[in-house]
Amino acid sequence: MTDVFNKQFLQPTHTKEDIKNQILALVKADKILLLEAVSSDNIPLASLFIAFDNKIAFGLGTASYKKYQNLYPNEIMWFEAITKLKKRGISMLEFGGRRNYKEKYGPVPYIKPRIIASKYRGVLEIKEFLKKAYYGVREVGAQFKKVSAK
Repeated sequence: MTDVFNKQFLQPTHTKEDIKNQILALVKADKILLLEAVSSDNIPLASLFIAFDNKIAFGLGTASYKKYQNLYPNEIMWFEAITKLKKRGISMLEFGGRRNYKEKYGPVPYIKPRIIASKYRGVLEIKEFLKKAYYGVREVGAQFKKVSAK
C-alpha cells in the first residue's frame, strides 16, 4: 500500500500498526480474506485485503507494485476474491469507492441514503467546507510533489 500512496505522492491513511490490528481482529473472527499475487520466482506483485460479514464484503485495500502492473495482478486477485466470496455465500461486494477501472466487474451502483442533522445552524456547512479544504489541500500537495519529482 505504501507504494500505491507513493505513486500518488500521498501519505498512507493508516499506520502499519493500525492495519496489523485490523487484520488480527478480523482473523480471530474469521471475517477476512487476504490474497497475495506472487510471481513464479516468488516475488510479491500485489495484495488484497477484504473484510466480510454474512452477505456483504468490503474491499479495504488493494495494492500492486508499479513495476509489475503490466502483469495485471489486481485483476487476477479480484477474480479469485469474488470466486471465494461467492463460495462463502456473500452476495454483495463494496469495492471501496468508484473508479473507472472497476467498471469491468459489472458493479451495480448503490447510493446509501444519509440523514444528517445538527443542533446548531451552520455546523454542517462548516464541516463540509473543512472536508473539502482538507482533501483539496491534500490533492494540491500531491500535484505539487508530482511536478517537483519531474
